[in-house]
Amino acid sequence: MNDFIPSIKVIFCLSANEFNLDEVTCRLGVAPTRTKTRDSFPPQSIAADVAKTMWAIEIKEDNCWGVRVLFREILKILCGKEQLIKRLCDDYNLEVHFEVVIHMKDGDSPEVVLPQEVILFAAAINAEIGFDLYCFE
Repeated sequence: MNDFIPSIKVIFCLSANEFNLDEVTCRLGVAPTRTKTRDSFPPQSIAADVAKTMWAIEIKEDNCWGVRVLFREILKILCGKEQLIKRLCDDYNLEVHFEVVIHMKDGDSPEVVLPQEVILFAAAINAEIGFDLYCFE
């Protein structure tokens, strides 16, 4: 019997070329777990226009069998802030997305189901949802 449990984390991210990170924190009333400014990237990333300033809330990586568990944690923080997030996106030309990172062993993938409340929340703030899957033997 295999006792490996996949490792999952969920990240909510606001990004743009330039914006005031402190202003976003103040207006949202939530402290980010990670920020990065565009000019902290290597010059090649800036020249290629892939470097972005970003403000993120990351739910700590956890061993579990379903993506929904960590999405519920992030929604506890963000629910009720949909209009505020949309205003911030309009004011600062921000892109908004969720990133799901999954580390798993071959044959031990977690359930990757987005419950209706996740889909509705993402749609309400015009967010994309991306998945990074890392599979090893």
